[in-house]
Amino acid sequence: MPWFMRAVKHFTFSRSTGMVTRYKNNKELYSQPMPDVPELEPARPRDPTTAAWDKQHNRKPDYWFSMDDDEFEEAINQLRAEQRFMPTLGPEIDLFNGGIKPE
Repeated sequence: MPWFMRAVKHFTFSRSTGMVTRYKNNKELYSQPMPDVPELEPARPRDPTTAAWDKQHNRKPDYWFSMDDDEFEEAINQLRAEQRFMPTLGPEIDLFNGGIKPE
C-alpha cells in the first residue's frame, strides 16, 4: 500500500473515532500505549507497547470489565470531561514548518 494511502487511512480513523489523536505521525504510532477505552480492552495485552505500559503502571488486565455500573459511568464521565476541550480534528498542523503549531 502506498504511503499516502496509509496516511489517509490513519487520518480517517483518527477523525472518525477521536481515539487515536495522540498519534501525531508514523514514528510515534507505536511508541505510545493504546487509548484506555472499553472497546480496546481485549487487545491491550497483545500490543507490546501497551502491555509494557500497563505493567509499569500496575493496570488491572480487566480494568473496564471488572467495574460495576456506577464505576463504569463515573469513568466514562471522567473521559468525556477530559475530552471536552480537545480539538475535534486533533492539533493544528503547520504544513510549512514541518510540524504541529505551537500552542
